[in-house]
Amino acid sequence: MSLFNNIGTGSSGLFGNSGNLNINTGITQGLGIGDTTVSPLGTSSLGSQTNINNSNINQIPSLNTLPVQQRQELERFEKRKISLQDGTSLMNPNMIALTYQLDSKATEKQQEVDNYIYYNMNDEQIIKELNITKERNPDPNKCYTLPLKGFGELVMREQQQRNELENLLNDMKAVKEENLKLLEMLNNKTLIRIEECKKRHQHIIHQLVHISCMLEEYGEKHNLAQINHHLDNQLNQTLHRIQENQMRLGVWQSIMNQINTDIKCIEDTLQDDNQASNNSLYESIDLETILETLDNQQSLLENLDKVLRQDVHAITQLTSRA
Repeated sequence: MSLFNNIGTGSSGLFGNSGNLNINTGITQGLGIGDTTVSPLGTSSLGSQTNINNSNINQIPSLNTLPVQQRQELERFEKRKISLQDGTSLMNPNMIALTYQLDSKATEKQQEVDNYIYYNMNDEQIIKELNITKERNPDPNKCYTLPLKGFGELVMREQQQRNELENLLNDMKAVKEENLKLLEMLNNKTLIRIEECKKRHQHIIHQLVHISCMLEEYGEKHNLAQINHHLDNQLNQTLHRIQENQMRLGVWQSIMNQINTDIKCIEDTLQDDNQASNNSLYESIDLETILETLDNQQSLLENLDKVLRQDVHAITQLTSRA
């Protein structure tokens, strides 16, 4: 389908009635890009007043020859005039603006736009402004220059998009609320299922224990259980070694208590102020013998610890085999 419908001198297409275009039609270049220039405003009263002001300004001498205050007033007036022209050009429904439109088929649509303007508008000023705007196109392959009828259509389009966006936000809020409700419902169902699985698991464990006890009772009652004599002997030997090690630990503990008592006695004696009694005590107690005994007991403790570790390892293996 072509971009433009009913092309003709008095046809109504994308740009409005082409019959309304005349020599007084203004052009706004680069709308939406930030670089805007304004042509004559047409037959409006504000445009006529602006032309009168232009003629008055042309009669004023050069700005450089005027005093500073008058020059500043004239510059301020000129800026105000340009601002009014910009605003009026955007509000005038008879203005033709040139804007950029992103599209993947920008090259094809640009050719249609050019053909429409060249053969239907037949205005050298419009064609000139179109060519200048096309030269400023940032990416002709993805963006084409499009004439737009009036600023009111832009406002209506923006308002429509705003309304659609608000509706979309409301729909998103509704979807979010539904998702929260669904998530809460799923969480509650999941918790209920977890509790049911936990109870079912406990019931199965109780049944397994009950079945194991019944099997043992049945085996003992009918003499079906067989004794593993080899494993029983190994367990008895390991138990005997553990008992012996416990007795050795008891003996070692009594010796250590005696050594601690002797050390405490020595410390108490060192605090005594009587030097003579200290000397006699040093002669009666052989410190080297005590230290040697302490070293022997320490080595004995290490050996006992090693033996205990071996016994624990052996018990673990026997238990795993059983």
